[in-house]
Amino acid sequence: MTTRARFIVLAGVVSVAAILTLYVASAFLALGDLTKAVQSGDRDRLAARVDFPSVRASLKEQLDDLIDRQARLHREFAANPFGRLILALAPRITDAVVDGIVTPDGIAQMLSRPLGGASGPRKHPGERFERSWSFTGSGDFEAAYTSDRDAKLTFALVFALRDFTWKVVRIDLPSEELSRRFGGRAS
Repeated sequence: MTTRARFIVLAGVVSVAAILTLYVASAFLALGDLTKAVQSGDRDRLAARVDFPSVRASLKEQLDDLIDRQARLHREFAANPFGRLILALAPRITDAVVDGIVTPDGIAQMLSRPLGGASGPRKHPGERFERSWSFTGSGDFEAAYTSDRDAKLTFALVFALRDFTWKVVRIDLPSEELSRRFGGRAS
């Protein structure tokens, strides 16, 4: 192999390594930026990191699943005509609730427990969250926060690369948190 060919191969390898490093680093920078936005209460900064329609759709799906699980657990409720009416109206109600809370302030409030928030003292003093992360696809990155008190209490933020920017497209809330925020009991 000639010196020129070696140089071209080396330049190609260095370029690919630089692009991959930039790609991975950009995901962690986005996560850090979102964390700082939540902790400082910076609505505009937070809004720039969240794809609100996608987050709304994912929370609606999670709430619908929670309602379905609760209905299966309490079959007598689903057998009651009034219960059936409520179950029929539930998707419309959850849509309205989710649309109302998935705002920069609402997202900051939801994430203040695992990320720490700007809104006063913590409701769960002493609780700490261990963070883990992984790339789940070529354009997807997930950060999970698990409580040191209860391993079932895991919040997950799913980022997707959109127009060269990492944005939160899904927030997976633990059943306990969904139930606490939207009524009912955790299953």
